[in-house]
Amino acid sequence: MANIKRSLKMTVVGLCLLLGLGFSQNVEAEMYEVKHGDTLYRIALEKKITVSKLKEMNSLTSNLIYPGQKLLLNDEVLEVHQVVRGDTLYSISKKYNMTVDQLKKDNNLTTTLIFPGQTLKVRDRNTIYYEVKKGDTLYSISKVHQIKVDELKQRNKLITNIIFPGQSLVIPVTYTSNIPTVNVEKDYQFVMEEPRTYQLFSKKDPSFFVRMQVLDSPITIAKLKSDTKQYLESVGPVTEVKQVQSLHPFYKNANVYMISSNSEVRHSVVIKEINGQTVRFFLHLPDKEEAEYYTPRLLDQLLTIKF
Repeated sequence: MANIKRSLKMTVVGLCLLLGLGFSQNVEAEMYEVKHGDTLYRIALEKKITVSKLKEMNSLTSNLIYPGQKLLLNDEVLEVHQVVRGDTLYSISKKYNMTVDQLKKDNNLTTTLIFPGQTLKVRDRNTIYYEVKKGDTLYSISKVHQIKVDELKQRNKLITNIIFPGQSLVIPVTYTSNIPTVNVEKDYQFVMEEPRTYQLFSKKDPSFFVRMQVLDSPITIAKLKSDTKQYLESVGPVTEVKQVQSLHPFYKNANVYMISSNSEVRHSVVIKEINGQTVRFFLHLPDKEEAEYYTPRLLDQLLTIKF
């Protein structure tokens, strides 16, 4: 029976290669539940990994672990992608919501050279790994990610509501609603930094980028203006822009548009409604010669955002 399964698996892989399709194999995430008497050294020895790697995978800042704690053992890599003709690291990274640097790091690549038949470790595109911060509770985390507490506990095999800073929680992306889509142009990349926070940037000149946050509703305009002004005051004097008719169409219908600058940088913040979602944009658009090329292209792409 094992030989038959192995043969069928090889046949599927072969067909995928012949058809020119990227082959992705799901691999269950390996989690370990800490028991009384466990230490990171003993767990690392048993699982044949280093203590430093175990700490890195689980965002641990010390060797302290607790009974019942869940530890990730496979570096958050849950799928394997088989390279086919025409694949590039960029196209693969985009498919799995990763960056090229993450893909290279996970596969110990020193160049962007790949070849058909090569297998690459990729991260589960349907999963987010959230690091618990001081003050977090299962309720607060579940509210942000719009998942029930019981489902969050079940997904992470938790038997109590106790969590602690540094702990890693698995959150299915299917539960994180309000994921935006963008028509990304060549030489640009759109990535998720963390839940509800994204970045669109130029790969040729990363100094041109926009960070966007999907805000919790409801928030009053007065509160939005106050928070924006406080943020921009760290840069320099703040100016609210109200006349936007002659500006790029992206700025039209903005609830808030403020700018601030000093001798070195110029920052601006735009807050607007998109498909019923309140979105805050932090625009980093340097005032240099190349801005005539990069700035309009970034703004054009922002106009394509949908939820």
